[in-house]
Amino acid sequence: MNIRRWIFLLAILFLVFGYIFLFYKKYDNTSVPGSADIVAVVDIKNVARSYLKEFILHPSRWFSTGRKRERELNWRKIFVLPDYLCFFHCAGQTADKWYLRLQIKNRKKFNEALELFHFQRRDFGERILYSSSELGIHFFVERDNVILASYPCSATDISKVEMDLFSNHKFLSGALARSFVNTDHHGVLLFRNGRYFSKPGSIGIDVKGAEVNLVGAIFPKAKINPQAIPVSKSPRDVLNLSLAPIPSAYLNFFSDSMVHKWSQLVGLPVDSLFLNDRYSWTLTLHGFRQRADTAISFELDENFMEVKKSILIHSTEPVMELVANGEEAGKILSLMQQRGMLENEMGRLRFTGVPLWPLFVSGSTNKFILGNYENPPIHFTNKLEVGSLEIYPSRIPDSLFRFIPDGIRPWFRHTGSISLQLKPSGNAVIVIGKMIRKEGTYF
Repeated sequence: MNIRRWIFLLAILFLVFGYIFLFYKKYDNTSVPGSADIVAVVDIKNVARSYLKEFILHPSRWFSTGRKRERELNWRKIFVLPDYLCFFHCAGQTADKWYLRLQIKNRKKFNEALELFHFQRRDFGERILYSSSELGIHFFVERDNVILASYPCSATDISKVEMDLFSNHKFLSGALARSFVNTDHHGVLLFRNGRYFSKPGSIGIDVKGAEVNLVGAIFPKAKINPQAIPVSKSPRDVLNLSLAPIPSAYLNFFSDSMVHKWSQLVGLPVDSLFLNDRYSWTLTLHGFRQRADTAISFELDENFMEVKKSILIHSTEPVMELVANGEEAGKILSLMQQRGMLENEMGRLRFTGVPLWPLFVSGSTNKFILGNYENPPIHFTNKLEVGSLEIYPSRIPDSLFRFIPDGIRPWFRHTGSISLQLKPSGNAVIVIGKMIRKEGTYF
């Protein structure tokens, strides 16, 4: 066989293997139960092709000196990874409960990972629950079948998911699966019809260089009343968030436990003040400033007499405004006064729920303002939107990064901006989003 035939044969083999590894995809129709109402899909082959293209086009990445971490899960060696990774949420469960079905590929590697990350084991007959507080990962295992959960579940919590997947074989219909199979997107969010949506909708997710783009449509079951809401946008701000009034049919979506957590976080009765269908909300974080406070302490001298000492403490506080606009929004101020949340400070009403920095309250008939922005009032532009978000994570001061969880801290440091618009269109809500990495970083 001459050299031309060898080259031709090698070229054919290269094309065949290239097609198999980068283009040929098969959806496992047993990976998502029929009870799933939201599915987040990652197209592994599309992601691999884009990563390979970016790698080839940027030679500076070829000789990266980054070291692989010694302690990390090697998913491909432990599990059989499908062409479509399908994370799903089940109807009737709270928003923080997500699952992923996997299959163990190498039992020895799996057991080594359990020991390395100190997974705790609980046995329920042939079924076993493994939990790692270090990783925040939880596995439900039955033989070689695995359900990964986003929360420390019990056998009771996960029984419906397990029965649908392993016993009753009730899976997501092929018609719904076709909305994310063989698309050009790197990922897809599927919202099926049910309690909150009148018909299936989807949002495509695409990664290109330093950008992530979202585009799609969802179909809320509650009637959408298009109205212009105040939107503030400034290239100097850290965050701008605007939300239209929440349709009354959706207020029950927020569980009591979720509302309680939010109330503890912001120091406000979230159920009474925020979850309503009468007025819109705008949150503007203009930036941060340094504030110096004097702390007084007492120490004993050599004669056991108390000596007062003053210590100058520097702290970083946000400069922000939270504004409610709508019918009788000013009544929020009266409600806060009735609940003892305000105190008079030099003729101004100070909010006592956040003692670390001063926040003041004011209002009129149809407006309520909570904040500490001392410049002239910010100006809004009325736009026909359900919601709008602009955030610049990289503008967060280094002194505050220690409050961000370790797992997402690098993501915040390397993200330049995030924007999201929700626009009404008939019975649909159009979703348009973009995330841009800081210059010099990439996905």
